[in-house]
Formats: sequence, C-alpha cells, structure tokens
Amino acid sequence: MDAKFPGYSTFQGGPSSCILYLPYIDAKEEDGHVKLLGFIGKMAHATIDSLRLNVTFVKPRYGTFGGESVNKSWPGTVGMLVKNEADVAPGPLVVTAQRVSVADPTVPYTYEEMVILGGRPKHFSSNLFSIALTFSPMFTRVESFQKVYRRLVEQGGALPAAQLFSLSTLQDIQAERAAMLFTRVAINRRLHRYCPMLHGEFYYARQPVTQVPMTTFVRKGLPRAVRRTLDAK
Repeated sequence: MDAKFPGYSTFQGGPSSCILYLPYIDAKEEDGHVKLLGFIGKMAHATIDSLRLNVTFVKPRYGTFGGESVNKSWPGTVGMLVKNEADVAPGPLVVTAQRVSVADPTVPYTYEEMVILGGRPKHFSSNLFSIALTFSPMFTRVESFQKVYRRLVEQGGALPAAQLFSLSTLQDIQAERAAMLFTRVAINRRLHRYCPMLHGEFYYARQPVTQVPMTTFVRKGLPRAVRRTLDAK
C-alpha cells in the first residue's frame, strides 16, 4: 500500500527540504532517505514499519498545520488531507471542531497546556496581561479555546508555523505589540535559541488557558488497518 505523509519532501538528488517542528518532529538524511526524529517521527516510522507502507513524504504548502481560512479554503497539512493530496498528517495537531469536520483524528497521544506568552522591554511600565491573569473558569474549557482560535483566524492573527517563532514575531511580543497563544512545551523548546538576540523579558500568564488534545489526523476514507495501527501507537 502507498501512503503520503505531509510534512517532509522526498530527496531528489539534493538536500531535503523539511519542515521541522521541535521538540515534536525533526528529520535528517540517512543513506539517501528521510528519517523522522522526535516522538511523532518515531510513531510515524512505527506505523510505516508495522504496515509495510511505501511512503512518500511531501511538503505542505505555506508551512502551516492547517485550518479553514476566511475564504473557506484549507491550506497546510490538513488541507492536503482534504484535497486527497496526502493520507496522514502526523502532527503535532490540536483537535478542533473545524479539523474534525474534514478529517479524522486518531486517539490523542498527549494533552498539552495552551499558555499565553507575553513580553516586555528592559524598561517596562505596564503588564500586558492584567486581563489575562483574571480569566474566568469558563475560559479554560476547550470549547472556549476553539472560539478564541476562530477569532484569531478571522482577524489574521493565526501565523504559519515558520513565522510564529521568527525573530520579528518575538521582538513584537517583547515590545508589547503582540502576544502568543501556544503550547508550553513548544515555547520552552524553541524560544531559547533567540534569547541572545533579545534584550527584554518574556513571561507566561499566571494560569494556562486550557489543555488540548494533540493527535494525528488522517483523511476520511483511509483504510481501517492504518487507523487501528495509528490508534495503537
């Protein structure tokens, strides 16, 4: 059986063009082939080996995970499932009502805290999150988080993965022009590389916004054997 996993390109006589999203997934060239690293990469290879799949790794457009845009199109890895350009999107993907409507999630492999990251310059005068520190209990529900996520998309605040942790975005946060809503694990892993280039402070809101299930998504109609194996992993 052939299968396509979005997220990584095949090698064609040259270096691999990969989307890396540490600490979840990474990739390297090994004997002319792509090898996925990280715990999601290990799960993907376990599925490939278990089902003896002939897999092609393909790169998603725009470098996004995938969510319905304001013009009702689906870019990114989930969009490739919607358009039958791929069979499996290993993730990391948060389960949202939008995504479940067009693709099938597997059993979640972890639940992670969504937190708000703020910043301030070296000489600051205010706390950007005076409101964020007083979230009501209702805001910690996953349904409420999904409403916030939809608002971010509608207002153009949902950035591509590659842009989210760019130096310019982090400078905007530190200058109190922006804030980040993301998983604590990813922020902790990716933020440190930019610390030598920044001169202010970062801080989290006092309470996490919610806990969200992280999972793999597959296109609707994928053979049950693949689904069962992914759920077991």
